[in-house]
Amino acid sequence: METAAEITNPRAAKHPGGQWDLGDPGSVLIRDLSIHIKPMPRDDADVWGSLDAGDHMEPAGERFAVHQESSGGQQWQHVNHASRDESVPARFRGFRAIRGGREVAGLRATPIASIGGGDTRISVALPYFWEVFPKAIEADAHQCVVSMFPRASGDVHELQGGERSTFTFAVCFGRDTVTAEPLGWVRSPLRVAAASLAYRQAGAWAPMGAGSGPSAEGYEALINTAIHGPESFKERRETIDGVMQGASLMMLSLNYDKAYVADENTDPLSLQYMNRKEVRDAAIAKLQEAITLANANEFTTPVTWTNGKSYTNLQIAQIANTMAAMTLAYYPRDNSEVGSVDWAQVASFASEGMSAGSPVDFWFVADNSAWSHEVLAWFGEIDSGRLHTRVSHLLDPATQKDPWPATQGNPQPNSLDKRLGDGSFGDADTQKSFKTTPKTALAGTDFAWTANGQAMRPDRGQYHQSNLAYIRYDESGVQDPDQQYGNKGRMPAINATLNDLIWAEALLRQGAGNAAQAATLIDKTRVVRGGLSSSAAAIGNIGADADGPCMSNGKLAKDGTACSLWSMLLYEQEIEALALGPAPFYQQRRLPLIIGGGFAGDNSPKRVIAGLLPGTPHEMPVPAKELGVKGEALYTWGGSKPNSAAP
Repeated sequence: METAAEITNPRAAKHPGGQWDLGDPGSVLIRDLSIHIKPMPRDDADVWGSLDAGDHMEPAGERFAVHQESSGGQQWQHVNHASRDESVPARFRGFRAIRGGREVAGLRATPIASIGGGDTRISVALPYFWEVFPKAIEADAHQCVVSMFPRASGDVHELQGGERSTFTFAVCFGRDTVTAEPLGWVRSPLRVAAASLAYRQAGAWAPMGAGSGPSAEGYEALINTAIHGPESFKERRETIDGVMQGASLMMLSLNYDKAYVADENTDPLSLQYMNRKEVRDAAIAKLQEAITLANANEFTTPVTWTNGKSYTNLQIAQIANTMAAMTLAYYPRDNSEVGSVDWAQVASFASEGMSAGSPVDFWFVADNSAWSHEVLAWFGEIDSGRLHTRVSHLLDPATQKDPWPATQGNPQPNSLDKRLGDGSFGDADTQKSFKTTPKTALAGTDFAWTANGQAMRPDRGQYHQSNLAYIRYDESGVQDPDQQYGNKGRMPAINATLNDLIWAEALLRQGAGNAAQAATLIDKTRVVRGGLSSSAAAIGNIGADADGPCMSNGKLAKDGTACSLWSMLLYEQEIEALALGPAPFYQQRRLPLIIGGGFAGDNSPKRVIAGLLPGTPHEMPVPAKELGVKGEALYTWGGSKPNSAAP
């Protein structure tokens, strides 16, 4: 239900000198005005929270709290926001929140809190949270408090004489039957309106004119520029819409066993699930349409599309080609499905992709709020996620043991690969904060060593237990919280290197005749970035994906024999795909499970060298919330059935 709380100051304003200023004698000053909502107590009560429409509801631990101090706009300290003493009480821009014990800062929140459990669950949403700042919401297992005038603000709240203030919020008791995420519909409610032509025909308003003849001509010219021609909004919009539709379908086809395929022409009442192969093919069709449009129309995307970076129509075509190559190459759920991929088509797409001609990387600018890189938010921080020791061992098999030796950790490396080098990083302050070694001439470009090999407690998982951290995209070089370490600044989505490596794989899977071209693509990173020997030396030893990855010392990780061309490609994929979303998962998923190591001269025991661990889900089912809303049976993948059968 939607609830509106109103408060009115019945006093008369004095208006001395005819001025309607704040601080009038008739005003009332309010320190705190909050509403407490309490569910029935239960032992299994939990707390969930979502910050805005782009932030999925997730467990919040013991407490979820959001305080919107100011609007979040660039003029948050403008004099228009001054209080009765002519000062601006806002202390910071935007909002600050706590979820899962972690502090989050952002610009504009529209939060939803959900507490309790089962039929006694209570969910609360505040639709105009940031617009009518300051506002606050705080929830724990016992109650949810929504604050019309929050105590935590920088000043008391003034209600002038005769002024009325209304506070609107929505409450859901039990399960929301409208949307899978409780009260998600509040953020974008359904609005019913007649077509604009109907209003005009009814005489509600007259057609708007442009004034004089010359002004009308100028107006028409401006409108025609927007509607027709190479810089038209229509072609640009249709192209980007096609890319994003294709990208969405790509992710559905790669992650789920089935999904809906819908566009602006689809009747929502006739939607039926399509199997993952059909969704994949629909993604390819959308991306091909976008490629055709991008090549036929000249335009530049606005910087707001990626929060700081523009792309030309030709670059958009490159990005769409790479996405198409990714869709086909990453589709196999296991090694048995690799043979069904049209690798010639993969190579064709990649040859027109992001590394072809003038290379382009697809990135956005994060602000730790609306724009966030969830992988680097954890794994770009030395004191959080770490590089798995399976990959650490590939980079420096002499010093980095796999699995991580819990008693003493792994010592400082001395890798032949320039992306790791001696593992030094940062300066004296970084050393003090993260137990690193200050940067030397042998420092790596992508990885840093820290003496603290256990970033978090052991039960958080092995991915926290390693002495190597990932710092490739830290442009500050010192873990500056105002840059990538703080989930801010340039962040990669897809880069040109990924296109090269998919292209090289497609060539090798088509046969030995493509080995020389594949080696050239592999060497773009192996030699140029890594400083390792050229893969051209292995053209006579092509091998297969069953070889598993090479190590930086030129030997196979599985048995210590000489590296094949295939193993060099797999090594580059291991190193270069890191932080590019789920790309590493897709790459491991289509490899055979390779067990090896423990041979003479190897400092690590027999173990998994490549491929997903047995029992790992290779795809996801339709989410339980969606199945529940539709009344369909729940199911899952993993264990003895890691994925659906190939359609």
